[in-house]
Amino acid sequence: MTYLRGKRWRWARWIGVFLIISGFAIIAFRFPFFNNPDPLYVIQPYSDKADRPLVHHAFDKDSFWLTDNPQFSLSHTLDNMNPSQYTQTHAGKLQFKVLHEKGKTAGFVSYFKKSFYEGRILFLWVSPDFRGHGYGRILLQYAIDELFKEGSTHITLVTRVINTWGQKVYKQVGMKETSRDAIYVNYAIEKVV
Repeated sequence: MTYLRGKRWRWARWIGVFLIISGFAIIAFRFPFFNNPDPLYVIQPYSDKADRPLVHHAFDKDSFWLTDNPQFSLSHTLDNMNPSQYTQTHAGKLQFKVLHEKGKTAGFVSYFKKSFYEGRILFLWVSPDFRGHGYGRILLQYAIDELFKEGSTHITLVTRVINTWGQKVYKQVGMKETSRDAIYVNYAIEKVV
């Protein structure tokens, strides 16, 4: 009798150990800071010296996805931090943030306040070597949070209809499609107060 009782107790202990280990594994995978105290990435302001070559490379490689203007001047945009090369209305107001993973540049986002209550996300790009890590969503959420902190209550962006990857990311952060035509889709998000 005592042998059976001891055997049953042994199984209960193994089940308890299994549940405890499973619980810690779930916590460790859901919260990466448990298994790595160093951040995997850091978002920093654009540095002309360090980041300009990569941004130029991104526009050379993916200009179709980043702008619809064949005469777009990236140099003018970066030199003046102006989202438009045609007006000076927003000169110096463009925010450009770069995500670095372990010292390597993984992507960037740029945004500005279009008006007192409206923010605009201009560019979002992740290097092909770093895609699939959620960095597009992280950069987009960072830009949205910063624009909300600056007083924007309505944030917009425009993308191509065929940019299905981007559209998934926009929806993940809560943006809603507001309009579309044959080429472009407009997305927006409102600040919840």
